[in-house]
Amino acid sequence: MTGEEMERAMDFPLRSQANLEARIEQANESLGAKIEELTRVVRTQADSQGRLNQTVTRAISALAGTQAKTEADVDRLAGAVEKLAGRLAGGGE
Repeated sequence: MTGEEMERAMDFPLRSQANLEARIEQANESLGAKIEELTRVVRTQADSQGRLNQTVTRAISALAGTQAKTEADVDRLAGAVEKLAGRLAGGGE
């Protein structure tokens, strides 16, 4: 094998290695960008979920308050109906 043939034989693996390293670097950069984008999306989703949770919690609290008032109103109405029924059954006493 001549010196030139030897040089070409050694040059091929070196170029292949350099090409592979460049492709790995490019893949790492692409992966880094994708991870940053995924992180941004996850943060946005978490923020949205937090706001939704607060809204639902406020709505449930308001509903619970309204339910308690309705139950109190129904209890008063039931008491009034019982008194009226007692009066009617007792001859209006």
